[in-house]
Amino acid sequence: MYVFSYLELHTTLIAWHLYGVIYEILVGTGLIVLPILWLLVSTSTQSLGEDRGENHETVVLHIKNMVVAIIVIIFCLAPVYSINPTDVKFRLPAAPGGTPVEVDATADPTTYAGHFGQSMAPVRIPAWWGLLHSLSAGLTNAVIERFRTPGDLRDARMLLESRNIEDPSVAADYNEFLQGCYWPAKDNYQRLAQQNVVVSGQDVSWAGSEFLVNMPGGYRLCTDNTNCKNAPGSLHVQFSTNPGELARRGLGDTCADWWEAIREKILDQARADQGTFDRMWGSLTGFLGSSTERERENILVRKTLENFHVREGLSAEYTTGRTSWYQEGVDIVGGMAIAKEWLDMTVVVNVMKQALPIMAAVTLLFVVMVIPLGLLFSTFRISAVIRLSFLYFSFVFLHALLAFAGWLDHYLTVMLYDGATQPLSAWLIGSHGHLGGNTQKEWLINIVLMGYYVIIPVLWFGIMGAIGVGAATGMDAMAGGGVVGAFLHGQARRAGGSTRGAAYNKGKEVSGKVTQKYRRRKRGGAE
Repeated sequence: MYVFSYLELHTTLIAWHLYGVIYEILVGTGLIVLPILWLLVSTSTQSLGEDRGENHETVVLHIKNMVVAIIVIIFCLAPVYSINPTDVKFRLPAAPGGTPVEVDATADPTTYAGHFGQSMAPVRIPAWWGLLHSLSAGLTNAVIERFRTPGDLRDARMLLESRNIEDPSVAADYNEFLQGCYWPAKDNYQRLAQQNVVVSGQDVSWAGSEFLVNMPGGYRLCTDNTNCKNAPGSLHVQFSTNPGELARRGLGDTCADWWEAIREKILDQARADQGTFDRMWGSLTGFLGSSTERERENILVRKTLENFHVREGLSAEYTTGRTSWYQEGVDIVGGMAIAKEWLDMTVVVNVMKQALPIMAAVTLLFVVMVIPLGLLFSTFRISAVIRLSFLYFSFVFLHALLAFAGWLDHYLTVMLYDGATQPLSAWLIGSHGHLGGNTQKEWLINIVLMGYYVIIPVLWFGIMGAIGVGAATGMDAMAGGGVVGAFLHGQARRAGGSTRGAAYNKGKEVSGKVTQKYRRRKRGGAE
């Protein structure tokens, strides 16, 4: 039995455990026989006052209802199929180039496993619902596999958003590095670019710029005064009152060494949370497969530093260069307002994405739990089984719709950002400070997904509900007034007609004999 989330590993077992509890109560109290008694009583009461033919027809139709009720009890109500916790499995999405991994309820690595103790016991389910779950899960898995993506872009983005410099010593080293290396190197690059000594238009918007790392007069020592145009040979030596102190702290002798030391500390911090790092790194590798490992690492480091700047409220000089205090204040206030609006919508979309599978799992638990009562109150009609079956299938297949939403999210993002000017790496890093093309595209994707998560489930359940009601009505008509009903009705009428005809012929025969006897007596008296 396959499910579609870690939570469902346990809610599925809990649901059928509660189903068994309610079923045992119905059997133990004798409530399960009430619908059968009701059919017998209704047959008797409706038979009173009817002639023999109509009585026969009513009995046949009520026998048919009782047979259907018994079939429902045997196949759709009585738990006969045993399910162990190891039989309930969740298939994790395969990493790019890897194979899917299956986890059962006993090997759940999440915190759910420690809080659902009752889900570890074996359960039993009716034959029909076991078959329906297998069919529903098989179809849903087939659709999910069709909409599988190389990685979860939104999940990777949210994981990157959560990165920050946690170690105060690393934060202090980084702030020192900005003062001693990054801003002087950036100023030197801009001066050299204006003099056409270096190529202009390079990305020097963050401290880990690869151009600055490899640029003589940037983070590298400048040994050629002609090319460097009087650039300082070692920038951080000018800043540090004691150049040997940086070397003793393991920060190297040049800005390039200093940056590599800070960069490695940030990566070590990310690797410390192994589970989160693996998820994030797997997604980055999936949709940035053509990039080098250092490029992917730079995305992680850059996003960490950006989050650090935003959360620490540091100066806008980090990305915009030195500006006036007025312009700097306007940029910070405007950037914070825009970032809050964008973040609010992004958070809503991500919360909805995570909440819908949880809601589906818990709601399906409720549906399974009330199946015995629903069948009981419907007097074990086949139409009730059909309606509940459509409802059950709808909740299982909802996971396929969510998989399509993830596929839509992924490829909308790829189509909008997979270009030379705005690559996917730019979307992953994001921008907190400007309402530019990136932010407008992000809002577009978020609005589309919010509409999908709200409208599609409503339409899905509305359509399946209407189809389920129609199918149940059609089944009732087939059993009561359709082919089977017409056959039983005709047989009953023919049986009733034969009885009435026999009674009429017998009466006519008796009446004829009495008439002949009377005539003989009358004739004999006349003689």
